[in-house]
Amino acid sequence: MEITTEKTADLLIARLRGRLDSTWCPAVRDALAGYVKAGEHRIQLDMGAVDYISSTGLRVLLATFKQLKAVNGRFSISPASPAVTDTLSLAGMDMLLAPAPVAAPSISPVNASAGAPALAPAAPVGQPFSTSGLRGELFTLPAGPALAVRLVEPVPTAGSLAFPAGTFGLGVGALGVTVDDCEGRRGEFIAAGGCAAYQPTDGANRPDFTVSEGALIPQARLLSGLTGTGDFTRLLRFDAPPEARTVSLTALAAAVLHIAGTGSAAFVAVTETAGLVGAALRRDPTLPDTGGAGGRFAFPEIRDWLSFTGERSFRDTTTLLVGVVARPGAAGALAPQLRPLSPAADAPVGHVHALIVPYRPLQKGYMELAPMVSALFDGAPPQALLHLLGDPRGLSGAGESDFNRGAVWLAPFTP
Repeated sequence: MEITTEKTADLLIARLRGRLDSTWCPAVRDALAGYVKAGEHRIQLDMGAVDYISSTGLRVLLATFKQLKAVNGRFSISPASPAVTDTLSLAGMDMLLAPAPVAAPSISPVNASAGAPALAPAAPVGQPFSTSGLRGELFTLPAGPALAVRLVEPVPTAGSLAFPAGTFGLGVGALGVTVDDCEGRRGEFIAAGGCAAYQPTDGANRPDFTVSEGALIPQARLLSGLTGTGDFTRLLRFDAPPEARTVSLTALAAAVLHIAGTGSAAFVAVTETAGLVGAALRRDPTLPDTGGAGGRFAFPEIRDWLSFTGERSFRDTTTLLVGVVARPGAAGALAPQLRPLSPAADAPVGHVHALIVPYRPLQKGYMELAPMVSALFDGAPPQALLHLLGDPRGLSGAGESDFNRGAVWLAPFTP
């Protein structure tokens, strides 16, 4: 099997030559997945020189078609050899034989008073944006209630909090309404877009979560952390600049503060992820400390209370981030919850949690926050939940978290 590519405008043409059988399907599957992860969402597959396709090959093609359709992309086969055409037709997959993708048509405003059907309000239009650490598009969002962020007091018996759409949260806690619901299970917590998740510390291997459904709204009890209410003012669609392969967490935080134009800002992001560095609680912090003289944070007792990523982990996943960041000295009353994101003297301080789900490409352009976050919980369950940390030990350390591209909803606030 031979695979070659050609890029024209926003269309990637991949040409196959040979047999798409069980021997070559893994190579074609990996090649297509690589194109999608590189941000190619409009793919035309030239199979004019393919003289055989097996059922395994059909599955590879159908999976790519569904993946790109889910993000408003396009996958088609043109041209196709007679053998490929016949096989696809017999399998009921004629939709793959659509004409080659073309540029999306622009839509002109419609004059409703002239009798034409009214259109939904136009989505915000993005403007080019770049810093030394990333590039992309910046959208101004409709005005709404100003964002307010507050500190959660470390009181184990405090009441439960609701997290409908229009709120966010991160910290240490558990989903539940009563103290008994959460006892012995409190761990890393995250909430945004009407969805909430936490990493139970009772031995569970994966995060538990609740998604808003009708009158059902996530309820949680937090020991400590940060919560926010109000609307985000900007949407940043970011990618790595040409001279870099990824965008670091520090660069992302710096861009958020630059756009916010103030000393502190909050954000929710959905990213295609290159690697994460962080930690997660292994035991409920309200449990008695049974360690030695040094307490739970002394070695080796700390290994019973915390797990760390020894290197960048969860590569090629999709991640929900919720964070609060500030310039050094601008955190105000929130300072106890914010830590430097890198060793640099002028690095932002912040508190960022990350919920990891299996990889799925992100739709390009403008997106609504709540539907995007809710969609992350469809299909395979979340894999892990981390409190992101930097490892500043140079070549022997893990460094910091990195991202390939993503969407960031952000707003400034006054601590």
